[in-house]
Amino acid sequence: MLLAILWLCSFSANAQYEHWLNRSYPERVGDIKIFIDGLLFNPDSNAILQRIEGLREFGKKHNDKEIMLEATLVNAYYLSIHAADRNRVVRLFQHLIDEAKEKGSLVYEARGHRHLSYYFWNYIKNYELAFEQFLLLDQVLEKMNSDIFPDKLDHLYQIGLAYYHFSEHREAITYFSKALRLPETSFNKIYVNQARNTMGLSYQAIGQLDSADQCFRDLIKANPGNIWEGIASGNLGYSYYLRNNYDAAIPLLEKDISMALKENDYGLASGSGMTLADIYFRRNQTEAARKQTVLCREYVLKSGQYSRYRYLYPLMSKMYAAEGNLSLSNVYLDSAIIVKDSLAREFNALQMMRAAQKAEQVQYRASVTDIENKRRLNKIERNILIAVVMMMIGIAWYWYRLQVKKQQRQEEQMRKAEEELATATRQLNEFARHISEKNKLIDLLQEQNGQQDNELFLQLQQSTILTEEEWDSFKSLFEKVHSGYLRRLKIKLPELSPAEIRFMTLAKLQFTNKEMAATLGVSQQAIRTTWHRLRKKLDLPEEGSLEELVNSI
Repeated sequence: MLLAILWLCSFSANAQYEHWLNRSYPERVGDIKIFIDGLLFNPDSNAILQRIEGLREFGKKHNDKEIMLEATLVNAYYLSIHAADRNRVVRLFQHLIDEAKEKGSLVYEARGHRHLSYYFWNYIKNYELAFEQFLLLDQVLEKMNSDIFPDKLDHLYQIGLAYYHFSEHREAITYFSKALRLPETSFNKIYVNQARNTMGLSYQAIGQLDSADQCFRDLIKANPGNIWEGIASGNLGYSYYLRNNYDAAIPLLEKDISMALKENDYGLASGSGMTLADIYFRRNQTEAARKQTVLCREYVLKSGQYSRYRYLYPLMSKMYAAEGNLSLSNVYLDSAIIVKDSLAREFNALQMMRAAQKAEQVQYRASVTDIENKRRLNKIERNILIAVVMMMIGIAWYWYRLQVKKQQRQEEQMRKAEEELATATRQLNEFARHISEKNKLIDLLQEQNGQQDNELFLQLQQSTILTEEEWDSFKSLFEKVHSGYLRRLKIKLPELSPAEIRFMTLAKLQFTNKEMAATLGVSQQAIRTTWHRLRKKLDLPEEGSLEELVNSI
């Protein structure tokens, strides 16, 4: 049973949002406003926050980003009214704005700025931060038309109204004009009327009465028979009053008073009534002026609007002066000055507060900029350091790779050199072995046959002799095995003949006289003669050996 009840509650909660799905903001805006109005002033925060979370879960379930954003907005808006932690509320609105930017929703980005500006203005009383949000809101509004965002006209009006509040009338007119260029609909009609009326008041304040009159006439034309006709009539009558055109002013002022009293709007009735009373005083219609002043005093008392006394007390002073009661006239005149001064102080205090807030924001931004610059500088320094370290690592790695490649090349060269040396040594040894074996074979043939003209014998003898071409190949192999020996030989013993150089080369290989003779194609006696002649040429002692000479090279 309990599960069934929970299921029904869940179904009911989801069912109320079903018609929001797959609809644009203009299509669902009416339902959204009803939903919000039903939540905002409900003190049962737990129940309200559960409903908001239910809306968020519904949006998440159906992957509707704008329903999820609506839940975030309503949550922040509700807490802005009921929560004491102001920083938390500001963070929630800022989170909404950031989330809307991330999801590309200009509608919720604009609404976030609007509600945050309202919170700064009405709850925190930080007007400068509110104006910052208004300017950010204006930037977002520039990217949308009123078809996409029906609240655009209202939001522009609110920006203009903020400037009007600080008597910055020209800036206010700019935003009212932007608002009034948008198409009028039943949804935004009330803001059209408000924007047109306040723009007219701004024109009045800066002395552009013709422009003001046009605003009020348009308002009268658009609102026959309702309160706005009375408001605009009174304001238009005041324009004529400023021009001293009292005949034109009086019927308009009377219409405003009559329509205001029907609505029990005594503040509005007192405004036009006091202007009408002053006209009577200026025309010396004392009795009419007195009656109207008495009525106005009644209206002001009923309205409870303190600022109205600024205009009522001068009339009361005139009334008692006309009756000859100068003492009471002076009292009201002094009271008028007191009210005027108190209102001026209040406005100046407001201006000074905003100026202080602006200075504080400038100082805050300067400190933030300084911190950001330091962070940026630290980041640059860190990046430079990282770049230098990486460059050094790169250079070290490159140098290491060069050394490795160099080492590899050297090892490869050494390996090749060792292979070539081994090959050359093997070939020289093979050459020496062949010479030795052939000489042994020749000796054997001589012992067996005793003949040196034998054809085989002659062939063997001939095969041991190095030709010029073979000598060049032999010399190349010799240089590989005994690197630099021939060069050092020429340097140390430059007077040697080619035959003596060959002799010294074969001696380095420790050839015997017989092997040398066979290799060079000469007799052993010629080899001994070469050694004897070489010893005399080099002035070597008799006891000096050939081996000592070879090793000294």
